[in-house]
Order: sequence, then C-alpha cells, then structure tokens
Amino acid sequence: MIKPVKLALVLALLSGCISEPTINKEPVKSATIIFINPIEQSQYQLPTGSKFGSESPNYFWFVNSVGVLEGYRPGGITDSILIPTHDLSHIEFLHGYSALEDVGFLVKAGDTVTIKYNANGYPVLQSNISAQLSGCYNYKLPFRNSHKYFGFDPVAIYTNYYFMRINKAKQNGEAIPEIFLKDFIDFVKLNDDITANWELQRLTLDSLIEAKQVEPVYGNYQNYTTQREQLAVAASNKYFAYDAEAFSRIDNMYKEFFNDSLVAYASYHRVLKAFIHHQARGSEVTMIRTRSGSTFNYPEVSEIIKDRVDIPKQTKELILYYTLEYIVNFFNTENTKEYSDMFLKETSDTLKFQYLSQLYNMGIQPSNDLLLKSLDNAQIELSSLAKKHKGKVLYIDFWASWCAPCRASMPYAKELRNEYKGKDVVFIYLAFNDREKEWRETIQTLELDSNCENYFIVNPKTSKMVETLNVTTIPRYMIYSKEGKLVNPNAPGPEGAEIRELLDRYLGE
Repeated sequence: MIKPVKLALVLALLSGCISEPTINKEPVKSATIIFINPIEQSQYQLPTGSKFGSESPNYFWFVNSVGVLEGYRPGGITDSILIPTHDLSHIEFLHGYSALEDVGFLVKAGDTVTIKYNANGYPVLQSNISAQLSGCYNYKLPFRNSHKYFGFDPVAIYTNYYFMRINKAKQNGEAIPEIFLKDFIDFVKLNDDITANWELQRLTLDSLIEAKQVEPVYGNYQNYTTQREQLAVAASNKYFAYDAEAFSRIDNMYKEFFNDSLVAYASYHRVLKAFIHHQARGSEVTMIRTRSGSTFNYPEVSEIIKDRVDIPKQTKELILYYTLEYIVNFFNTENTKEYSDMFLKETSDTLKFQYLSQLYNMGIQPSNDLLLKSLDNAQIELSSLAKKHKGKVLYIDFWASWCAPCRASMPYAKELRNEYKGKDVVFIYLAFNDREKEWRETIQTLELDSNCENYFIVNPKTSKMVETLNVTTIPRYMIYSKEGKLVNPNAPGPEGAEIRELLDRYLGE
C-alpha cells in the first residue's frame, strides 16, 4: 500500500519538472556530458567490511556511434564527453554507483548536462536548458532511501550474487560465517519493497504527466525500466534452480521485452548480454576450459542464437555481436575467424565488425613472440625486452584493468617496487587481453607509473608464446634471470616473503 503522504512528498519534490515546448526541427545528433569532481565508482565496502569491485574501471556507459555499448571513465577535476543520440529526442546512459549499481538516466538531445555528486557519491544531473529538465533527469532521486539497503536501489541488492547467495544459504539452513550473516537481507521483505517502489514511481509519474509537469517520455521510460527490472528479478529468483520451466518462463519474458526501438539505450544492451548467459544456462551449454579460464562454450551459444527466429532483427544482431565479443575474449584464433565469418554472413554489419577488430587487435598476424606496446607507443617483443635488460632480474606481472584480483594486488606490488628501488630488479607489467584505453587510464589509478615499465600486449590472441607459457589465468607472475632466461614461469605474487627470497637469490647469482 502506498502511503498518500509519501506520494505527496515525492510529487512536491518533482513538481518543478515542467515539459519544454516541442519545436519541429532536425534531430539533434548528440548530448554533452560534463563531470565535476568525478568520484571513483569501481569499489565499495559494506559497513561489515565486505568489499565489491567492478571488473571494469569504466563507470559511465553509452551506446556509441557504431551502435554498441562503450564505457568511459571520467578523470581529473572536470571532464566531458559527447554522446550520440541516434536521432532520438532523448537518450539514455548508465552511470555506475559504488561498484554495485548502474543507474539509468534519460536526457534530452542537444542538452549540456553537468554531473555532480551528493554526499553519498550518487550522481546528480543538472540541465543547461532549464531547471525543470534537471528535475526530470533526477526523478528517481526522491525514491532512494540512504538508510535502507546500504543506500542502494533494492533491485540492485536483489540481483547481486553476494546477497543472493547469503539469502539462499540461510533459506537452506547452511552454516554462514558471522561476518557474512551481518550482511543478510530478508529477500521476502526486499521483494515487497521493490514492488511498492515500482508502484510508487508509476503513480508519481502518472500524476505529474497528467498535470503536464513531466513529458510523457519519462512515463514511457519508467515503464521500460520497471519491465527491465522485473525481468532481472525473475531471473534472480530462479538463479539457483534454472530448470526447464524456469528457462521457458524467463525466455518468454525476454521475448516480450525485446524491441528494436530500444537499441540506443545503454541498459538495453546490458539486458542483451544477460540474455546470452540465460541462453547458455537454459540450453545446458557446457562449461569448457579455455586459455583464459573456465567459461561457457560461446561458439555453441552463438549457433543456438543464430537459429532462433523469435528475436527482432536488430536485437538479434546485437546479441550475436556480444556473443562474438565473448568468443574473441576467451577463445583461440580459429574460433574467432569462424564466428567472425558467421557474424558477417548473418548481419552484413561490417561497421560493428571493424570496431570489434580494432578494439581487440584482431588483425595481428600469428607470431612466436609477444608483441608489446609501451606507453609512448614504441613496440618491442618480449624476447628483445629480456635482452635489453640483460644483467638485471626481471619480475613480470601479467594483469588487466578488468581483473579484480590483479587490481587488489597492486598495493603490495607498489611496496615491493619501493623495497627493491635502486637494485638490479626491473618490474614489468604486461596488460593481457585488455583494452588499450582502459589500460592507460588504470595505470594512473593504480599508481603503476613509478619504478616499473608498462606494456600492452598487442597480440594476446595470436601469440604462440601465450600457449607455450600456458597463460590461462591472471594475475600471473614470472621471473627472468640476469642472463635473460625464464627461470620461474609461475613465480609468487608481490605479497609475502617468498617473492623477496626468490628475488634476493636471483640477485646474488
């Protein structure tokens, strides 16, 4: 039951959101987003000490001019980015919040939007067109309760694996460590709050639209958001029991949700990525061991999706694109070539394929060595790098900006570098299966710019050395001797005494 007092309060807070007059003119091609003192959103720690970390350093997401999801990480005191509007009157982007939640915002094409952050680090938008539009952009803000669910939207908690697992364990009567038990949230009460929140948001926007204080597009957007969240909640309910009945029910929800008119929305692309894993689980696709670890057999998933005739055309092509991206990320060159050809045959979308090829350096020819690119774009092979530093011990760290364990080890890595500063040890960091833009940005964030050398691996997919060294998971550490020979292909990480004992030993030889 929605309390009238609460509804009246929300209406009062949003009453300034008055519709702008509509003028018939050519579609505006972009919106400008300005970040003021952007706050790092890639990590969050609960009051109990439990930590969350996102796989990507990016926390701003939009659909780029190619038509696929692109991430951005603002930096400095102020930063800005131009996002395409795809000939729509309003465009959606996602802004991460404390590594656990992605918040969707719908902004007007042609506007210059300034993003500032409240005391909790939550993004608050300001329109350059009018204060009334600012109210529209922030219409979700009054619904947030900073004193419940650690300040997150209840749907974000409900669909988070950590909280799902604790709730399931308690339901099953499993023994739960005390520290995790403190993070327990009653999902029955949580589900009630989610349902009440949806209803309150609908009533509020309906009232404002009827009073002509909010453009109808925001009512449509809220309906879309609610349907998207209902899908996510339904999938979470069946996460630990994804049987045939659950798959069929959720698959029907996906089919009802799919709509090619939504392909410019960033959150829609997130749904399409989730659908790939829904398809993999529901079709009982096997988990296989690849060069990057254990993962779904995405080539098999791609074949299943290709043969489906119940998915709208543009939506299906995007799903095939993201499935191909998973194949590029996790599988070998032969798989990549085969399913690249399939993607082009099914979609004829050379623009998206060229974008993916550039993003992952897919055009690099096979080589026995690792081809490396330095921060100043100089290229060198790993074997040449070992020769260059002959007479010194090399401690090599394979890592990536998206790798949470890699990032967690960096404070220890900094301590180790400081301890061996001035000694004949060279610390080399090799970005493996990474994206160059994110790699460069993360180096600054993690303070990897002193007492070390940084290189981006240009050919992780085509280098035979990767297979020879058996680099399947990261972080991975190796040591080269003063003679330039690989003496420890599985060296310890930077924390602890073991690595120090080894480095001292090789320095003494």
